[in-house]
Amino acid sequence: MHNPDAGGETHSAEGVTSLIANAGHDVVYQSTDEPGWARALERRCDLVAIAGGDGTVRKALSALSETEAPRVAVLPLGTANNVAHAFGLADRTPEELVAGWADAEPRRFRLGRLHAGDMRDVFVESVGGGLFAEAIRSADRCEEPGQDKLERGLRLLRRLTEESPSRPWRLTLDGVERQSDLLAVEAMLIGETGPRIPLAPAADPEDRRLDLVLVTDRDRGALAEYLEAQLDGRADPAPRFIIHQVLQAELVPLTDVPMRVDDELWQPGESRRRATVRVAPMSVDVLTPR
Repeated sequence: MHNPDAGGETHSAEGVTSLIANAGHDVVYQSTDEPGWARALERRCDLVAIAGGDGTVRKALSALSETEAPRVAVLPLGTANNVAHAFGLADRTPEELVAGWADAEPRRFRLGRLHAGDMRDVFVESVGGGLFAEAIRSADRCEEPGQDKLERGLRLLRRLTEESPSRPWRLTLDGVERQSDLLAVEAMLIGETGPRIPLAPAADPEDRRLDLVLVTDRDRGALAEYLEAQLDGRADPAPRFIIHQVLQAELVPLTDVPMRVDDELWQPGESRRRATVRVAPMSVDVLTPR
């Protein structure tokens, strides 16, 4: 499963197919840009290789969640590659990863489930609202030709960290209700989101709990300093946020606020204002070469 817009000419459809075939595997290629691409997952196979960024990983895993999922392998060709980073794959080349499939160990990745009114969805990274959703909504207006996407995302977040207002939320965490004014709330399956921001560095994609991250007004300064350090190439430690590990969370914004599932926005409206998130019963095994 390949996103032909990811990875540039180096990892074109022909290049990725040849790379896998030259390692001794029989390959059936499928572009995720083609209509009906998910039907390819109905074929029997030993491994589904997902070549692309986090959006491509989500598309493929969401479709696989409706099937008897085989093992998957991630070839990170995107900008942030947060899912691949959670499994220690993001800093390795596709060539290195494919060469390691033969003796790779599988790790379980438990997917997330979102229920909001008539909306049902699978997520692989995070569901939340506020700052990071606002960054997705603003991204198209800030795009500059030739600018690095990761840098653009960091600069946008840096500005929004100062400008975005805190908003009131009602949260129910494993049955316990609380209200808070928050700059952002994120229910995380993995440790990083957006342009590799480590909101929940201890999150474990194999466990059955969500890391519910609360970003408050008190965190603005530390988050802004961290983003500035990233832009300057400094390896400053990430801020520490309030985190609750929960089996289920209900997120209810009490005012109009942008919300997102992974890298996609949705309009809550009245019928979708109450979002319930949990770790889903389905999971996939991700190959992690040594």
